[in-house]
Formats: sequence, structure tokens, C-alpha cells
Amino acid sequence: VGPGNRFVAEAKRTLFGRIGIDVVTSFVGTGERTKYGYMSELAAIFALVAEHNKDSVGLVLFTDQIELQLPVMHGKEHVFKLLTAVFTYGMQVHREAKTDLGFVFKKLAQNLKQKSLIVVISDFIDDHDYQKSLKQLQCRHDVVAVRYLDIYEQQLIPAGILPIMDPETGQTGVINTQKTNLNLCLKNRVSKQDQLLRGCGVDVLQINDLSVSIVEIVKFFRKRLVY
Repeated sequence: VGPGNRFVAEAKRTLFGRIGIDVVTSFVGTGERTKYGYMSELAAIFALVAEHNKDSVGLVLFTDQIELQLPVMHGKEHVFKLLTAVFTYGMQVHREAKTDLGFVFKKLAQNLKQKSLIVVISDFIDDHDYQKSLKQLQCRHDVVAVRYLDIYEQQLIPAGILPIMDPETGQTGVINTQKTNLNLCLKNRVSKQDQLLRGCGVDVLQINDLSVSIVEIVKFFRKRLVY
């Protein structure tokens, strides 16, 4: 049995509801694809498994506001529409867009009446305080944080002084990658995210390599299933 089939078997025990994707990541990435490109493929995995299991699934694309929302439905036609939106919408977002998870979580808590599984796919890098709104959302729903970080958001190679730009603000500067405390700062940022998310009762699935993501998803949901 392949890893994809194992994932389908495990997913049948879980009700799929909404998939939320951080569209601001359209501007960031190492290599030919952006982070949003990788996140889109992750969302496709969840959506296709939901369709295979005949579960209903919806979509929320967000920045500092709700950019696009598709209702919770089931069926191949709906999933095709959902995947089309996922793979095309990232190109339409302006570079001035910023991430505001707190706003998105608050809106979801206000609008979602039926208890749902909410899969949030993001890097969770956000200057806004979203702890309170996430706690409120988690109290009424089952929230899962699927975190995808670019390799250089986790560890910088010592390559001397490099120009940098904040993709959300457009602000530019230079950074000395020889400084030993930079990687410690990146590591601490991830640790603080973990503390915040898990402090809100949210399970965290870290995806570093899409080639093994299905296996990681299987392991993750197997651990959190209630038998």
C-alpha cells in the first residue's frame, strides 16, 4: 500500500471542513516556486482526500482580509473549482498585501456556525497578535496549523553581506549572514510560534519537504486520531 493510500485510510476518520491558505506567501520562495506554490499543493492533497472520502470541503484564501471564500460543498465539480482557485489566485495578489491571522481567525469564528475541522496553511509569520482570536476559534472548532517555511527562513548560509527586502512592506536593507545569532533568532521565532499555537490547543504539522509531505501528514493525523 502506497503512502497516498494510507493517508486516505487515515483521513476517513476525520471530517474535513475548511482549508485556509495564506496568499501573501505568493511573493516568497527559494528556487522556481514560491511558498504559496508549495502550499497550494498541500491544499490540493487535503481537498482531494476530502473528495475521495465524500466529505465536504471549503476554501478561504486570505491576506489581511478574506480574499476569496468558497462554501463547504462536496463533489468532483466543486473540488475542481476549489483547486482552480487555489492554483490561480496567488498571481492576483498585490505586493502591498500583508498577513493578519488575527483578523482571519476572528472572521471565521463569527461566520462558521457548524463545528468544523479548519486546516490553516501558512508560515505563521505575522506581526499582529492573533493568540486571542485563535483561542476563540479553537474553542468552537478543531484547528490544525500546517506550517511551511522556506529553507532560508529556518537557517541562513554564511554568505557575507546580502541585500534583503520585506515582501509585505517593500522595505529594503542589508544583512550580515556571518553573524552567528541570526540562525538562533530564526530558531527562536519557530519556537515562539510553537508555544503560541500549542498554547491555544492547536496541533502543528511542520512541512519542510513536499516530497515527503504525504508521509508526514499520515503520521500526524495518525497521532491525533481518537480511536
